[in-house]
Order: sequence, then C-alpha cells, then structure tokens
Amino acid sequence: MQPYQEPQFAPPPRQRSPYAVPVIALSVTLVALVAAIVIVVLVKSARERTAKDSCVVGGWLVARYEERVAIEGVGPVLFTGTGARLELRADGTGRTDYGAGTVFTGNASGKRITLMISGAVTFHYRAADHILAFSDVRSTATSEAAVGDEKLGRTALAGNADPANYTCAGGKLTEQTATYRAELTRES
Repeated sequence: MQPYQEPQFAPPPRQRSPYAVPVIALSVTLVALVAAIVIVVLVKSARERTAKDSCVVGGWLVARYEERVAIEGVGPVLFTGTGARLELRADGTGRTDYGAGTVFTGNASGKRITLMISGAVTFHYRAADHILAFSDVRSTATSEAAVGDEKLGRTALAGNADPANYTCAGGKLTEQTATYRAELTRES
C-alpha cells in the first residue's frame, strides 16, 4: 500500500492585471518621448552655439585694436595694435591667432610698454542681436611684456569670455566692450 498523499492542486493560473498592457505601452511611449526630448535639446543646444548673424562668419584681420589695461601703481594704460587674425566659423566655433607675435604698445610715465602676444585662443561663439557671446574659451597664447628695452618675462594669456557688442557690414566688423574696441576687415 502506498502512503497517503495529499492531493496536489496546481495554483490557479495567475491572472494578468487589466492594467499590464496599457502600462507597458505607456512605458514604451515614455521612453520614446524622453529620447525625442533629449534629441531636441541636443539639436537646439547645437543651434544656439552657432552664429545667427551670418555676416560675422569668415576670416578677419584686426586693423585696429585698443584696450585700456589697469597697471598697478600707474593707472589705466591704453594699448593699441594690429595684425591678429580672427576666424569665425558657421558652426559657432572660432579662433583668434596671434601668430609668432602680434605687438601691442602703450605709454606710461613717458615709457613705452610693449606686449608681444603669440599663439592662439579657440572658443565657441554665438552672434545675435549685435552681441557676440563666447564660451568654452581655451588659450595656448602667451604674452611677453617689456618696458623700454627691459623684458619683464613671458606669461600665459588667459582667454576672455566676456560678451562684446558688435556691428558688421560691408566687410567690416567692430567689436566693443567696456575695456576694448577692435576694428576688423574681412579677409575671406
């Protein structure tokens, strides 16, 4: 005789919640929606970095540059120079190239002060409503200062991300802030 065994009953099949299919469909829709939002934000972000004013796009030569620089113990000194090159690309990237040495000069207390800047500064920009806005500024440029014939040494030149007012027409671009004014002519 066999030992007594309790009858085994299989548990009733689990019933799927009536909400399962709509919740799964909603989840798929939400994932697709989030992906679409991310794509829109990335595209919009890329567009915002680019120039809206196509007049500024191109190669430019600095025809005249003036900047007031505060020098400790002396006060503000006006420096002027020419020759740096500026490239503003349609994708919203740019580069200021000082080459092997662009010279800026000023006078203080009867002495000539010379700044020779070499290297380049790269950046992203946006040109709209007569304002050039800069971001992601990176510099490999250096500055060598001299008072008269006495060289004071070479230092790294930090890039500047301050926005500038601008006008652009007829092959001329002018940038201006509270401290500098640059007049540029189109090269390309």
